[in-house]
Amino acid sequence: MAPIAVIMKIEVEGSRLNEFLDIMRRDAVGSRSEPGCLRFDLLEERDKPNSYVFYEVYRNGDAVAFHQHQPHYKACADFTGVVRREATFATAVDFR
Repeated sequence: MAPIAVIMKIEVEGSRLNEFLDIMRRDAVGSRSEPGCLRFDLLEERDKPNSYVFYEVYRNGDAVAFHQHQPHYKACADFTGVVRREATFATAVDFR
């Protein structure tokens, strides 16, 4: 099975930005230590204040499910300072 990429765009309330970044710091450290996590990046959009893009890659669906049951993921998912959230789950195209 091909790895699964998660691409999520979010916009955070400006007044809650420091809280968000603290939660994300813990989420990134925890996620990167998971056995099925191949990549975990948080990107800041250049021209959109308080807007971020998550780029995560997991070995398979089981790794995504494992990730979604971790305390660091739940802290991020439960964060209420998000104005907008849009997620895409994708797999690589096999050109063989």
